[in-house]
Amino acid sequence: MSEANVRATLSAIKTIKRIPMKANKSYKILIGLIGLAILLGLIYYTKHTNFVNKANPQNQIASQLDAEDKASLEAQVKAKVDKETNGNWDKTIQIDQVDKSQKAVHGSWWAHDKWEWFAWKSIQGEWQVLISMDGWDCSELDNISYDYQKFFNDNTYKLPGGERYCYDHQAKKSSDVGQKIFVFPEITGSVVTLSYPADYTIKKDTEQNRRGSFVSYDFEAQNAPEVHLAEIQFFTRASISEFLTRCEDNFCFEGDYPDLQRFDGQRTALANEKGYGKYQYVIATTNDWLVANYSTTDQVTIREYTTFVGEDRNTKVDLWIMMPNGTPNNKADELFNSLNFNNAPVI
Repeated sequence: MSEANVRATLSAIKTIKRIPMKANKSYKILIGLIGLAILLGLIYYTKHTNFVNKANPQNQIASQLDAEDKASLEAQVKAKVDKETNGNWDKTIQIDQVDKSQKAVHGSWWAHDKWEWFAWKSIQGEWQVLISMDGWDCSELDNISYDYQKFFNDNTYKLPGGERYCYDHQAKKSSDVGQKIFVFPEITGSVVTLSYPADYTIKKDTEQNRRGSFVSYDFEAQNAPEVHLAEIQFFTRASISEFLTRCEDNFCFEGDYPDLQRFDGQRTALANEKGYGKYQYVIATTNDWLVANYSTTDQVTIREYTTFVGEDRNTKVDLWIMMPNGTPNNKADELFNSLNFNNAPVI
């Protein structure tokens, strides 16, 4: 029970004690019952409040800020998210962690999924707010006061290996002009999106278990350029095993397809930032990839870009760019680098 509640209870008891002895017994009993009711009510209120705070720890965390500070902070965060999203968000924010100084705060905001925000007080006492939009703005992270950088690092998401989860927001906005964004709904544990040139369309491939994938998509270009996006395929160990079993005594696919040895080897290689066999290790579009070429029977080269996404990075991705045999690899790489492939964790 809080100190204020105890004082209120004692005050009620003292009032009862001041009733003269000659007062009507019924009146004294009534006053006594009122005092008991007050005491029981305060006990219930205290227990209920503690239960609510335990059930909703954010209530307890947010209460570390005084009401004026909290209101000012929430207004600043909402204004920042509104500006960056053009108002296209769920209008919901949450305070997750408050620094012991009460001058730095980490929280969440929602736009279909959960993203992060971070705020700290300037020397002038004003809240400075950063928001993560599938990654922080790298240039803004350098503005965080030195006093709160450890609090930021301890409470925000990091890329595998501890690297900062950030990119150049302005460059992305510029590159997104004339681009479309596609979300791959079949991936669990991550929000996987692809930003790609607007003159392409993406359609789900109807071929079941293509090359061992559990889902694949085809790119269709309006002008059919010689160097063009062709496919993106998603694999798990289970989908590859299904393909290998089904195709053991049957013809299923003409050309290269991954087996479990390649799946495991590539996953390990990327985790160690190394190449795998003929695949070269590269970093592009905010991800690490393995890249190799395959020639087909119709004088076409497939340049294959491989990465892993999803929970524990257990989903293999193969993205294909096709080009005529003899085309320099940098032509395909230029097209690939115009994409923006994001693998954001569900937090």
